[in-house]
Amino acid sequence: MTKKKRPLREDRLLRAEAKLELTQISETKEYLHEGIPVLTAEFSVPSVGGLTPRARARLNAYCGCVLRECMRYAEKTLYPLAAQTHAAALAEARLLPPFSLALRGEAQADQEKGVVTIRTELTEKTGGEAVTLRREEAFSLSDGWPILKGFLKRPNRRARSAPQS
Repeated sequence: MTKKKRPLREDRLLRAEAKLELTQISETKEYLHEGIPVLTAEFSVPSVGGLTPRARARLNAYCGCVLRECMRYAEKTLYPLAAQTHAAALAEARLLPPFSLALRGEAQADQEKGVVTIRTELTEKTGGEAVTLRREEAFSLSDGWPILKGFLKRPNRRARSAPQS
């Protein structure tokens, strides 16, 4: 009985790279308090297609998780703050400061290293200055698993000598 020869990892990786498709999922929400818009939220994250089913599922699950967490943050934290600020501004007859939240994501594939890099940028403006949080994650093209930052570049390690007695 002969065993089927499994293709090399590089062969599977090259086939996965040839079909890589990147699209954007965008959504805009406007949160109202007493009929007046108090918070504007824009979400845009990448959607990866064309890879193996597991890799595609893992990468899209990560992007979906980032999107859901930002939407939850807008609803549970920023909207109550914006509504409270709006009520105080109405009571004092002053202008309402603009509240906004923007999530922008992009994906980039490096075919030589076999890595998909997903970058997200979350910008929050709550009346004053804008605060931006940037994050970058690397995933394997062949199976979609995250890659640790230190794994891509390994430091030179000297061999430790055994303690002398």
